[in-house]
Amino acid sequence: MPGPGPRIAKTTSLPRFKRAYKKLDPRIQKAVDDAIKNLTKNPMPPGLRLSKMWGQSDIWKVRVTDNYRMSFKLEGDLAILRNVDTHDELIDHP
Repeated sequence: MPGPGPRIAKTTSLPRFKRAYKKLDPRIQKAVDDAIKNLTKNPMPPGLRLSKMWGQSDIWKVRVTDNYRMSFKLEGDLAILRNVDTHDELIDHP
């Protein structure tokens, strides 16, 4: 069983995340918004499959939908949202 996830009190977004978010279908945008809300409420939100990116010691990812993932970096309790994209694209561009 995985250990506790990171404590997240606040979020901010990189310009790349904002650009990617704007291109998403409104239903996916809502799923992203819900995932962000869940992250700030619970360090191990059920269903989001929170984990560190393979080969990246400081970048985390969460499941947004069956096909979409979101990545972020932590600075204390601040989550810096890096990217949101399909699972395969996010692995190549965290």
